[in-house]
Amino acid sequence: FDAQLGNISETGLCFLLTGLVDFDPDATHKVEGTIRSRRLPESIVFKGNMVWNRQNSAQGEDQTLCGVHFFEQIDLPHALIALGMSAGEVL
Repeated sequence: FDAQLGNISETGLCFLLTGLVDFDPDATHKVEGTIRSRRLPESIVFKGNMVWNRQNSAQGEDQTLCGVHFFEQIDLPHALIALGMSAGEVL
């Protein structure tokens, strides 16, 4: 699925899904993803566990915010740090 990047650090990230998604709070949700942007020289692959999620309504649109903790710390290029601070970038 496509998601928007909320924020990112070396140890995890937050992403935004359009619509309301129900996740079993007692289950472990493993997440694998790729961050792609024309601002990055190459895609960045990550793996981790979803550690939180929250349903939200903003500007009349239902959304689900999710937090992921990476299995291994990643090195962030400066361009990716800037992406994490801008709205609307797609994961």
